[in-house]
Amino acid sequence: MPAKYLNISFSMILKLLKIALEKDIVISSIKVAIVVGCILNIINQGDLLYHLNFEKVNWVKLGLCFVVPYSVSTYASVKVKTGRH
Repeated sequence: MPAKYLNISFSMILKLLKIALEKDIVISSIKVAIVVGCILNIINQGDLLYHLNFEKVNWVKLGLCFVVPYSVSTYASVKVKTGRH
């Protein structure tokens, strides 16, 4: 969806991206992604990982289990930092 439909300017997007890339937010989001991602991967593919059956592991799913919590944590941190609750 283009930014014009979200009623947000390009400069605002750059400002939000700059906040999202701040060191404290990145570190916090990485910590959340590691913890939540590991838990999700254990739930979703734990049997394959436990038995070291790597050829059957869904690597896209494994990666997304880390990317999604990172994204959600970053989004929430930026929202709080900008006062957009």
